[in-house]
Amino acid sequence: MPPKKGAAKGGGKGKAAATPAKGRGRGKKAEEPPSEAAADAPHPEAANGAAGSSPSSAGGAGSPPGVVHTTQTKVKAPALSKLNKAQKAMLSEFRSATGASDKVGLECLAEAQFDVEKAVDHFFTSGAADQAGSRGGRRAAEALYRRYKEPGEEHIGVDGVQRFCEDLGVEPADIVMLVISYHMGAAVMCEYSQEEFVSGLVKLGAETLARLRAKLPELRASLAKPDTFRAVYAFAYDFSREKGQKCVQLDSAVGMWRLLLESPHAGPNAWPLVEDWVGFLEARHANRAIAKDTWQQLLDFIRSVKPDFSNFDENSAWPYLLDEFVEHMREKRAAGATA
Repeated sequence: MPPKKGAAKGGGKGKAAATPAKGRGRGKKAEEPPSEAAADAPHPEAANGAAGSSPSSAGGAGSPPGVVHTTQTKVKAPALSKLNKAQKAMLSEFRSATGASDKVGLECLAEAQFDVEKAVDHFFTSGAADQAGSRGGRRAAEALYRRYKEPGEEHIGVDGVQRFCEDLGVEPADIVMLVISYHMGAAVMCEYSQEEFVSGLVKLGAETLARLRAKLPELRASLAKPDTFRAVYAFAYDFSREKGQKCVQLDSAVGMWRLLLESPHAGPNAWPLVEDWVGFLEARHANRAIAKDTWQQLLDFIRSVKPDFSNFDENSAWPYLLDEFVEHMREKRAAGATA
């Protein structure tokens, strides 16, 4: 998605996110340590990197984006026969949430010092779920949400979105992030509520990083379909608005038009006159907002009017800016022809 105007790293907080899903109980600590190594088990957040560092860079050269490796010794999982009653209950809860085997469950629980919720998060964010062939569904998406959410807040903010992009191996300005945000139904740029993020991933059938990464080419290619492009284009208007504003500011609209209409993935929806349109607006419409009607009808204009305007009907009810643009371009071309 295009960088949000004025969005500084770690910047201001926006709307409150949806209430976290209830019933996601944290497993109680066992009364006895599961093994000698468990007391020294690394905290799962340490494996994911500090808030200000790049999780993807932690993997080192050759690591696929989103797969984090550490130099710490892997914690030895206790034998199943050595578990006490409380630990067996935790293993059962873990397996119920993930569908994983006893072996994988014991490894994740040992890594998380027998904290069930952290063990489940580790399973879904470390790549273990994909190796085990587990989809995970909503629980997997919730684990990813907790990985990126702002500390002490109930939403994913600018820093979390940046780390999400790094793990996916894409830039925030990659058009695929706009497509993902569309499927999430995100209300605000550079921010996802829990419900938007989790439900969006579940709807896409991409509840883990590996699955979402594998789906990126398909999401980009979907823009070549007229109906999908129109839906994403319509979504982009409200997505680009500043909070509390009814219209999109010109600089934000220009960024979105360039992203959408000049994209190599736009296919037949691309428009060769984007820079002419932008130049016209910056000269004639500077410091003014773009109305939603103008935004929506521009796409109809692009699809129905030829770039040379030979079939432009002056009696059609186009927004006045489009009428003025056609007049401007005709004058510009006429002047160029006589020069």
